[in-house]
Amino acid sequence: MIKLPVDRDDDEHFVSAVEAVISGVVETHRIHDVIAVKVDNWFGSKWLGFSHKTLGALGVHRREDLPVPPFVPSRVVSESRFVRDSDTASFDAAALDQSVHVPQSSPENKSRRLSLVFPNTALFWWCGRSAPNARGALMCYLPTQGGHTGWYAGYRREGGWSESDSVLVTEAELSRFVGRARSGTLPIRGSVDTGSA
Repeated sequence: MIKLPVDRDDDEHFVSAVEAVISGVVETHRIHDVIAVKVDNWFGSKWLGFSHKTLGALGVHRREDLPVPPFVPSRVVSESRFVRDSDTASFDAAALDQSVHVPQSSPENKSRRLSLVFPNTALFWWCGRSAPNARGALMCYLPTQGGHTGWYAGYRREGGWSESDSVLVTEAELSRFVGRARSGTLPIRGSVDTGSA
């Protein structure tokens, strides 16, 4: 499975679940290039499809051909990339050619679509500080012929971790992704963490 960087304030059970979902999505959709971005703290479902602000306050959302979510670079803890080896079907950690999140204005962000900057890459955003917050978030943007589409999964820890408020993905789908990953079909080698962007 894909291994993500774990910090002191991350709940290891939550990170393990995120790794399993990402690995299952990648295997299910036969993705060849993956980027996982760790955001410093919990984020809600409003980030799904969020493009930019207009008139200084109103948020604009898209459902397809999604732009890079406008997390400010200072919120990015790490960006990790994995590339599938065409001969072995395993994944190798790889360096990023460019950062996912760059300093720019809100109007500039609306034209920074993933289909242009990361056209064949599946991108995942997940949250840090899951241990003290007892909340978790995972957002997935998958490449399609019409541009990236996405979903959001929110989690809460109440005894154990469970899905709490997901958008465009069901609890059953998340469980299937975990099952696919844990079946051992997806070897991953190495880990590259670019650190703060």
